[in-house]
Amino acid sequence: MKKIKIILSLLLIPVFVSAVTIENPLGYETFEELIEAIISFITVVGVSLAPVFFIIAGFYYLTAGANPDNIQKAKNIFKWTVIGLAIILIARGVNWVIIDLFNVGG
Repeated sequence: MKKIKIILSLLLIPVFVSAVTIENPLGYETFEELIEAIISFITVVGVSLAPVFFIIAGFYYLTAGANPDNIQKAKNIFKWTVIGLAIILIARGVNWVIIDLFNVGG
């Protein structure tokens, strides 16, 4: 009797599974739309935070006085902010070049 129940339950699993529909939680239909949304989000966050880090670097530089450690810290913050901003903008440009070269995304 136990084997019959197992066999019947295995036979009825596709009936129950076919009734389940999973909605797309992201709201993007294609992989290209998803990548574009991720890059747009990173661009907005990065470009928004860059001025904050420039201000922080300026604050360290202006308040450093004779302390060379704070001057070096300010230079490092400035340098890495510029590098990060460049990477973000280059990634955005590479995305557009790939879309134009391969005619993806409509």
